Amino acid sequence: MKNLAFLGGFLLLSGLLAPASAPGGDPVYIADVITIGLRQGPDPKSSIIKALQSDTVLEILEERDKYLRVRTATGDEGWIPRQHVSSQTPKTRIIASLNTELAALKEKAQPLQGTSNRSAAEVQALQAQYNNVKAELDKLKSQASGDQTAMARQLTEITERYNTLREQSAHVTELGQENETLRMTNDKLGKDMEALRQEGTHLKRTDMIPWFLAGGGVFLAGFIIARLSSGKKKKSFY
Repeated sequence: MKNLAFLGGFLLLSGLLAPASAPGGDPVYIADVITIGLRQGPDPKSSIIKALQSDTVLEILEERDKYLRVRTATGDEGWIPRQHVSSQTPKTRIIASLNTELAALKEKAQPLQGTSNRSAAEVQALQAQYNNVKAELDKLKSQASGDQTAMARQLTEITERYNTLREQSAHVTELGQENETLRMTNDKLGKDMEALRQEGTHLKRTDMIPWFLAGGGVFLAGFIIARLSSGKKKKSFY
């Protein structure tokens, strides 16, 4: 009985209170409900070797600032951000361990219920232990479900914000193209107006020439008539 109680407490404490590990020490895990890229170098622009899912077991090979060089169970090596790694046993592994413990407790409880030489107190104590483990298991399952729901909601919000920004960006691009078209049209109209203005000035000067010639002709005709009239008066005087 004491061994079972010790086993249950050890499973919970080892999962929830595990200390951070150093290179070459205990394994670490990818944090709950995320997927990150295992990269060739400690740089967010470095090429991705493969995607690592939540609860992936990793061995730390090297630490460098905000990155860790790790090795997976399949032998893949690369770099990941330190913030996405946890030394705590994932909830899914704790749940699996508790399920195993529940199965073992059920197996032990069945013969006790049919054996008369076992005391009722021992059976009740075992049942109480079973109930405690089951309650802890249900609690962890509820927490895991809540974490997944929150992450799904956050992912939906981020997706919506991304789509909105992409639509706004497309609209800004269209406005920029339209403004460029209007600018080119405005420049063309300005050049056309300047050409028309110059042509109008030239036409105005051309139209003035006949009027100038006509004015000069009238003046010349008047001068000739005046001279002729003056000559006639002189002849009649003599």
